[in-house]
This record gives sequence, structure tokens and C-alpha cells, in this order.
Amino acid sequence: MVDIAAPNLKDLEISSFCEDLHVINITACKSIKHLNLTAVAVTDQWLDNLFSNLPYLEICYLFSCSSLKIIKISSDRLKYFQVIECSNLIEVDLDAPNLLRFSSDVYYGKDIAHLLPTFKMKASHLLEANLNLIPQTRDTHWYTKLIKSLGNFNHYKAIVLRCENDKEIVIPKYKRENLLPPLYATKILHIKIRNQCNFSAVNVVDSLLWMSPQLDTLSFGQTRDLKSMIKFTYRDEDEVDGEDEKPCCASLPWKCWRHEIKKVKLQNFKCMELKELRNYFLTNTNTTLEIIEDPTGCNIYTSFHFCVVASR
Repeated sequence: MVDIAAPNLKDLEISSFCEDLHVINITACKSIKHLNLTAVAVTDQWLDNLFSNLPYLEICYLFSCSSLKIIKISSDRLKYFQVIECSNLIEVDLDAPNLLRFSSDVYYGKDIAHLLPTFKMKASHLLEANLNLIPQTRDTHWYTKLIKSLGNFNHYKAIVLRCENDKEIVIPKYKRENLLPPLYATKILHIKIRNQCNFSAVNVVDSLLWMSPQLDTLSFGQTRDLKSMIKFTYRDEDEVDGEDEKPCCASLPWKCWRHEIKKVKLQNFKCMELKELRNYFLTNTNTTLEIIEDPTGCNIYTSFHFCVVASR
């Protein structure tokens, strides 16, 4: 048992090598702001009591706490919350109006008792959600449940999706016909794919623009410093001709990017990807479209811009 009574303690990290640390008492540490627990046998009730007794907690990181199944937190102070490698997690319910960053694994598989955790989020609209997709199998249920899970993060500023394989985020077109885009209000989407070898850049972009049909920024890459990026500019309301409205978005709570897009800026793509993406956007829009290309990937010594303007 670990019992810490330190009323002035602000930062605490506890790690266990084999998750045999079952009893921890830190509720007397009223001043804690930053808590990091690794491989500790944290139970649902213990975590609930924790937030009730630590009123100043702003940062909470939980790693490899496999005893956790249901996380239910209500906190006005919490700003950063991370729950990683907690493989038995089935539900996360957060009522944290000042939460700015949330990170979690998203497990799925027939050999796992639960099929994707349920997320219920009440957080700041500036929230950045980081989701690490870990499907043990990619059957038709994976895509349905993934879309449902992503829908809980629809109204937040930015979404970061990490995955091992591009198959995990390319939603089959037959599935899109019967489902609503889960992130139609999301403006920033960043994708980190370790192995992008099954689909072209166009296939991936097409799927992601279905997920988030009103993006301002779509980016790819393992780091934020060097990444491929697409930036979108849309027409103002006075530029939108009512005749352009199409049945696919006329009765929906969002406008389809195909009918409102004005400018597309492509950065740090390879030459072949630039060509394919240019053709994709020109083929799939009904408006006068300006495409600005920065083919940095074609020649690392030369950086230049040129525009393609087409009227559909």
C-alpha cells in the first residue's frame, strides 16, 4: 500500500512494473495539479473518488491501467487527460468544460470483450482529440463502430487519428451510403499512418473528406514539422449561387465541400500525388476552383507555386 499525505505536493508520478500496486491513497494531497500513473491497478471507483478529493487537478495521464473499465469524470479544472493502453476500457464519460487535450486508444477485435469504448464528451470547443486506432480485425462492423465513435468528437477544434494501416481509415463507399459523416463540424484533421501502401492519396483524401466534409485543414505525417497538407478556402454566402445547391446536402446540417469550395492549396506532396489530387478536385467540384500547388516533394532544392483555375 502507498499512502501519501503531502498537502503541498503538486506533481506526482507513480509507476509499477507488473501492476501489482493495488492500493494507493493520495486523497490527502489536495494541491496536486499533475498526476501520472503507469501500470497501477486503478479501479473505476478509485478514480471517481480521486477527482472528488483533488480539486486542483489539471493534468492526468493513465498508462497501462488494465483494471479500468468505466471512466466517469466531472471536473472544472481538468485541461489534459490521457488514457493509453488501458485495454479493458469500455466507456469514457467526461464532463470537463475546460478540457483542451484528450488522448485515448481505440481498441476493436473479436477476441476482446468490448468492441470500441463509448465516448461521452463535454469539453471545451478548443479541444484537440488524439485517437490511436487499434483494430485487431477490420470487418464491416469496425467501420460502423468507428464512425459512431468519432461522432462524439464532432464539435471540437481538431482531431488527430493515428493508425498502423491506411485500410483502417478508408471507409468503403458502400458503407458511406448508409451512414452520416461523423465529423461534419470538424475543421482540422491530422492523420498519422505508419504504413500507407494499400490506397492512393486520392483514396485516403476522398474517405477523409466524407468523414469531415467542411475541413479547413487536412494534414498527414508523423510529425507536425514536416507533413503533407491540404488547405481549403470556401466561398462566402454572397458568392454561393442557389442553383449550385445539390440534393446530397440540401437537407443536411452541413454543406458539401463540392459545392462551396473556392480554393485548394496542396503542400509537400509527391509529384504523382499532386497530379492525382489535382485531377480529383477538378473532377469533383461544380464551381470555379483555384488550385495552388507547392511541389516540395518533387525537388527538395526548388520550391515554387503555380495555379490551375478551372470552371466546371
